[in-house]
Amino acid sequence: MYNEWVDYYTDLSMSLPSDDYFVQMMESVWGICEHEDTNDYQNTINEYSRVTKEQLIALLGKYNTKTDITKVFNDFDLTHKGSITIDEFANMLAKLQIAVDRKYLRGIFRTINLSKSGCIHLEEFIHFVRPDLA
Repeated sequence: MYNEWVDYYTDLSMSLPSDDYFVQMMESVWGICEHEDTNDYQNTINEYSRVTKEQLIALLGKYNTKTDITKVFNDFDLTHKGSITIDEFANMLAKLQIAVDRKYLRGIFRTINLSKSGCIHLEEFIHFVRPDLA
């Protein structure tokens, strides 16, 4: 299976005009960034995280108690499983009108998902929005 995958992407890369185009395509398709370990990438993640937090706080307005944050969390938990998946997180950002390149989505998600469980749980969400309430 792995060899088939390598063969497919080797053939695909041969048909593209440049290596840069291939990297851009892989970043877009797989939602990854080639340079996740650079300062520029981390600065971008930090900025998106800051804007996300600001938008959530603006959404809450003066109603920013733990109960209010839980209601907002539940609105974004579309599957009602008690956690927000990366797809639900992408939907949340869209509803907050934050346009994010897919290659940054995972990095922003990881700033909230401190447990590294693959889902944002309520306590992590509260900690992100209002660390003093967590």
